[in-house]
Amino acid sequence: MIHVLGRCKCFDKIEEKEFCIICNKTEIHISILLRHETLVKKYPICFKKLFLQTEKNIELLLSNAFLEENKLYHIPNNISEDEWNKLLIGYISSEHSNFYYLRRLYNRLGNFKGSNYLKITEEIKLMIYKRMKVLTQRFDKKKDTVQFDCYICSDRKSYYEMRKNNIPCYLVDLEYFNVNKNYKDLFDYIIYRFELINHVGLLSLVCFENIDISIFERYSNNQSDDEYSTGTGFFIKEKIYLAKIDVLINIIKKNKLSVELFIKWFFKEYCLENFEVKWLKISLPCESEEIENKISILFKIEENIRKQYYLLSKYGEVNKDMYNMLSNVPSLDSLTSSFEKKYLKVNEFNLEMKEILYLLFSTQGTISYIDENCKADTFYDLLKNEVVYYTYYQGSEKNEIDILIEKKIIINANNRLFFRDKKKIEILKLLYDYSEINYFSLSDEELLILEELISENWVTPSSTLFSFGELRYLNYILNDKYFINSRGLRNMYQHGGPIYDEESKYKEEYYIIIYILIMYVIKIYEELQWKMRN
Repeated sequence: MIHVLGRCKCFDKIEEKEFCIICNKTEIHISILLRHETLVKKYPICFKKLFLQTEKNIELLLSNAFLEENKLYHIPNNISEDEWNKLLIGYISSEHSNFYYLRRLYNRLGNFKGSNYLKITEEIKLMIYKRMKVLTQRFDKKKDTVQFDCYICSDRKSYYEMRKNNIPCYLVDLEYFNVNKNYKDLFDYIIYRFELINHVGLLSLVCFENIDISIFERYSNNQSDDEYSTGTGFFIKEKIYLAKIDVLINIIKKNKLSVELFIKWFFKEYCLENFEVKWLKISLPCESEEIENKISILFKIEENIRKQYYLLSKYGEVNKDMYNMLSNVPSLDSLTSSFEKKYLKVNEFNLEMKEILYLLFSTQGTISYIDENCKADTFYDLLKNEVVYYTYYQGSEKNEIDILIEKKIIINANNRLFFRDKKKIEILKLLYDYSEINYFSLSDEELLILEELISENWVTPSSTLFSFGELRYLNYILNDKYFINSRGLRNMYQHGGPIYDEESKYKEEYYIIIYILIMYVIKIYEELQWKMRN
């Protein structure tokens, strides 16, 4: 309606005072009006009054972070800094403040239309933190909240018993370390049993959006492009792995082994003995060091290893003089692999590939439902578990089935639908779930399929030490630069470090840097192993 009135030039005849009266009488919501930039510019005083009426309008400004260009809210530019501060403080303390928007305010805002109006000082940030804490405590006390209990077993018998009774549990195997008591044994356990790297050769801690973020979360908790995507599954998974490393550290202590000394052993002894690669010294923190100082030193060690690997990959050796010449720590994405196809990632720009993955694996598709007796979450599940006939489909659903037949994904054999190549479908499922696959995790048969997908431009190869998803995760954990919701732990600990009341918070961050250093061990081992074989 407003578009029609604008085209008819009706607003040319309406003065600002009259426009205000119309808005108040019709009670038209400001969110509708703010879509029209010409109106905001023509009636600035009226829009300022309307915007300042309720602190909830701050949410309209923050929504601009994830809205498309043609759907942005045009915020009045005549609101003073004091008025913004008053509105902001009112919103933070309001009973109607939204946890998601508070989190957006607490993190770096990023650059979007209107973000420059808000000045988040240390005092305001503390207010936001306290308000989020209150909301979190309230949520935790609700009776209908979902609780997740998971057990980390060190005893095989308990583990198998729990699995038998469908109790979520993980094993860190004490019996293994009763027999295997040196660093090589620990190395083998981490590589082959600990599952820090998953079955497609990627770091398990990465947030895999199609697995770790539920459909409800995707649609109800919008995250902008400048945020690292997270979800309930991601945070549960992190808690599990933090608990696993805690159990592992306590088990190996009994054998007088240390996870920190293990990292040093790998670079100082294992690489020299097995690959003839000599690394420069790595200086570990003292055993008696306060935990926060330990963490800070371990983040420095991460930078040290990063610089050394950069030199090794570029020059074939780690030279002390060249190391000292490096003025900056190399970026994570500058660390290359000697293998040009180490990671095979879904080509996001290939619309054909995106369509096929959607039709096969999305829970939002329509071809997975025939009737109440023949249905599944996805078409992949339907065809895998049910007898499905071509004539079941009509209209647009039939067109989608025809696309899958035309692209040689399924076949129509005497009216019944089958997957053309089951192994290829399984590979596509992995690509849908994880977005990319580590070449070194694939069998010869799987590699042939991936080569075919590369030739079709459905998948693109890359030659970096870490995968695309791993790089995003590492930047989320380590740096402030890439995501507004980054944890920025490396930056934090290299600039004085945080002060926590709870020792458990330091412990958590200690385990995170330990995981990252172990990840370097595994990824560098992969590289050296491949290079030696080739």
